Amino acid sequence: MVDCDGDGVTDADEIAAGTDPNDACSYNVADVTVVVTSTVDCDGDGVTDADEVNGPDGDPTTPDGTDPTDACDYLDGAATVPATSMGDCDGDGVTDADEINGPDGDPTTPDGQIVMTPVIMM
Repeated sequence: MVDCDGDGVTDADEIAAGTDPNDACSYNVADVTVVVTSTVDCDGDGVTDADEVNGPDGDPTTPDGTDPTDACDYLDGAATVPATSMGDCDGDGVTDADEINGPDGDPTTPDGQIVMTPVIMM
């Protein structure tokens, strides 16, 4: 079973479904049958599709993941790549990207705080 783009859908299933077996963002979530290995974030929520589809147990066939096509469906604190979604899932007037990334643009730092590198004076 070959999955050239790593989206969790075999190339044969993608061809049958009319999706692109070379585009990790071109797939139907219902067609996922193998572990997602691509590191793309197709919905822009800051959580890779692999993390969303495979879920905490690492098995894409169990229902513990989130929807990789819905920028509003993610677990708080799960972002590992900068969010690009310009939506506003909670309706507070601040884009999801700004809320998730924080002022330093890094979703992995606590509360978006800027990480300071200590300088050692000699």
